[in-house]
Amino acid sequence: MIVTGSGLERFMACRASAVLPRVYAESSTYAERGTAVHAHLERLANGVELAASLALAPEEHRAACEAVDLPALREDLRLSPEVAFAYNPVTDTARVLGQSLERDYSSVTEDEIPLTMDVAGLAGGVGIVRDYKTGHGYVRRTSSNWQMRGGAIAVARAFDLDQVDAQLVFVRDGRPVARDRAGFDAFGLAEISAELHAAWLRAKTDRLAHAAGEHIPATEGSWCRYCPSAWNCPAKIGLIKAALAVDADQAIRPREVAALLVQVDAGMKALESVKTRIYNLASVEPLLCGVDGDDEIWLGKRQVEGNEKLDGRIVIEVAAEQLGVPADKLAAFQSEVSPLTATKASLTRAVSARVAHGRAGKTVDAILKEVRRRDGASRPVRTEVGLYTIRRSAPAAGGQ
Repeated sequence: MIVTGSGLERFMACRASAVLPRVYAESSTYAERGTAVHAHLERLANGVELAASLALAPEEHRAACEAVDLPALREDLRLSPEVAFAYNPVTDTARVLGQSLERDYSSVTEDEIPLTMDVAGLAGGVGIVRDYKTGHGYVRRTSSNWQMRGGAIAVARAFDLDQVDAQLVFVRDGRPVARDRAGFDAFGLAEISAELHAAWLRAKTDRLAHAAGEHIPATEGSWCRYCPSAWNCPAKIGLIKAALAVDADQAIRPREVAALLVQVDAGMKALESVKTRIYNLASVEPLLCGVDGDDEIWLGKRQVEGNEKLDGRIVIEVAAEQLGVPADKLAAFQSEVSPLTATKASLTRAVSARVAHGRAGKTVDAILKEVRRRDGASRPVRTEVGLYTIRRSAPAAGGQ
């Protein structure tokens, strides 16, 4: 297929995105968190109880799911979740593929654009489309956002409507739910249809030209951030090569190179993008970075010890004993050390207020030693992507 709904913004802005090879094997902590929150809201819309849905959320993203302001989403959760459509820009028609297909677009034809809306429905003859946004990156307003415009035309044509209410619903950690709304009438929908049809014909022509060896220009912009063709984009490759082709022996004359500041900034952003993509790829499959003697250096998921986690109850118990905190002062002392999230810093502050100057460090060390002896401290193992070394196997006896 040429494009899906989530890539419409890029498709409409950059001709090269329709012809370049794509690599989708990427992920990130933020993307995984967003997926977890979307799945949580989908389960709730399908009638799963809150406690049961939270239990199904990945442990590392459960807090983000629990933090969602559900009362603010009450009306959205009454509509149909994860509705997939296929829009045909040639015939200006659309059909419903189903619900909760997990982006399975295997039934889509070559002339269709598949897309999935987080929420879709009908209310009083008006089509409704909603899309949840959990990240903090730049998002174009609903009225000009091609993912939402694509959803609007798909709903309108699937149900023969001339009014669609579209909303971006921002569900972000620590912030109230926010909305950006746009209404599309018959004229607005006709405009969307015409623009998609023109872009579709252009993409078909560009694909034939690209196959014949012609250059299709790339246009850079905010849509580049998650582009699956970045590894093959001539604009990005040029920046990366220019940034890496540095002569270390050549003197740098600031007055002469000041005019290159824009290119330098662009090159740094391109390299940072490359670094992010490499780490994302390594989160899926380990990457061999090099060989140093008998050691192989790999980039991939590895298990590392996290920060020491203290059991607040045991910390308070031990500290009170060693500092001689009287029973009637224990509650105040407990609030100082924060028993639910006891840290070495909070313990040190509380101890410093009760011992002679210069004795706080040794006292804290003694308290922590006893806490560890009572199994009141642990270091949870976490998974992260990073470099690690594997010793290459020695050749068998008699081998070459």
